Amino acid sequence: SDTLAQYNALGEQLGLDRRPQLLSCPGLAVPMLAGLVRPVLLLPEERPAGAALRYSLLHELTHYRRRDIFRKTLALWVRAVHWFNPLVWLAARWMDRDMELSCDEGALKLLPPEEHAAYGRTILEAVSALTMPSRRP
Repeated sequence: SDTLAQYNALGEQLGLDRRPQLLSCPGLAVPMLAGLVRPVLLLPEERPAGAALRYSLLHELTHYRRRDIFRKTLALWVRAVHWFNPLVWLAARWMDRDMELSCDEGALKLLPPEEHAAYGRTILEAVSALTMPSRRP
């Protein structure tokens, strides 16, 4: 399929010898990487189209290449142990924000400058889909 072809091409571009399994997930709003031992890249049933799909896959594969899922898991464990400490929660929030910004920076380095604005719009649409109430029946 076109999705799989884009996925494999991006994996090659990122120099990934191994890639997470690509799965469709009902009810998911945006693509996401999940799983610590055997990461999978989950796509919503209503996946983005065209360049937005490419940018979404690039973003998630960049997280995979950087092994961000391990950092996020560590932050989750630290919050669980130090649940009572607001500074730990704040540090975890900052860490998550910094990981996302760094991931976007890495993805943008692989895209030509004329695609940067479209990539940014795709990321903003994904954030909007996560923060806005669902419009589905």
